Amino acid sequence: MKIFGLKLVVGALFFISYAYNLNAQELYMSDVSGTALRKDSKYAEVEGTPFLFKDWMNGSVIFASNRVVKSIPLKFNLESGEIYFKSPQSGNEMLFSDAVRSFTVNGRTFQAGFEPVDGNSKVTFYEVLGSADNKVKLLKKVNKTIMEVTEYNAPNKKVFKENFGYYLVNDSKMPMKVKKDNSILSQFNEKEAQVKEFISKNKLNVKKDEDLAKILDYYNTL
Repeated sequence: MKIFGLKLVVGALFFISYAYNLNAQELYMSDVSGTALRKDSKYAEVEGTPFLFKDWMNGSVIFASNRVVKSIPLKFNLESGEIYFKSPQSGNEMLFSDAVRSFTVNGRTFQAGFEPVDGNSKVTFYEVLGSADNKVKLLKKVNKTIMEVTEYNAPNKKVFKENFGYYLVNDSKMPMKVKKDNSILSQFNEKEAQVKEFISKNKLNVKKDEDLAKILDYYNTL
């Protein structure tokens, strides 16, 4: 009986492991394919950086195929909306060949696949404030544009301007644009009073991203 029971346990563990691998197959960096970026002088005369972080930072990527790669050097171009990785062979900047569903870098998670809104598409990446598993998500759209500025008694120059937009989305419905102020609380409907109490008790500020993340995490427990 003990041997039979042990076989059942081993069989169950094997099945769980097999099912997990089907759902999220982890890749080695050498298995990741991409295309090399062409040299572009577009940013040569622009002050600043088009990237979320100027330097390479290790992160993780989940592809649309549900495959996962971890500890891969990433750069997120906020001007083009593209995510780059560094080739382990050549060290070149590369674009992923496979569609990316989400990626996490420096503790920040970005996700695509939402319904198009405000000129954004299904391949647009939004930062998810709070848990990526929340049913109701607060999304932050960050992008950079190139603008020309004029300074007194100096030649014009080009700089990167950072822009932000905030959206609430429930499941796979279309994101709804919201303001980053107290008006966002009215979107919590019958739970608004409980959320306000939570904010007051924990001395949170809706104008801070880290506090908004806590508010959304709490709301999703109600």
